[in-house]
Amino acid sequence: MATNRNEKTRLTLTVDEAAVLLGIGRSLAYEAVARGEIPSIRVGRRYLVPVAALERLLAEASSKRLCELCQQPVPIHKVSLYTGNGEGLCESCTQGK
Repeated sequence: MATNRNEKTRLTLTVDEAAVLLGIGRSLAYEAVARGEIPSIRVGRRYLVPVAALERLLAEASSKRLCELCQQPVPIHKVSLYTGNGEGLCESCTQGK
């Protein structure tokens, strides 16, 4: 049975491929894998990055902002007060004003 190694059907990427997609260097990608910042699985001596986990990580990261005052992550839909630079305040900091 021949396997089509098409990008659309692959479930994992190499760390090098993930680095290219993320726009970071190879060394930084391996460091991020070692720190657990990029999700990975180890198969033998190889590290593989599950595509679904990487997509989930990026979706979560892009849906959060940091509160201007306390720097805590705040989901975009929870930001209650926007300022000129596109950032906002979390509900706790807004109530304290």
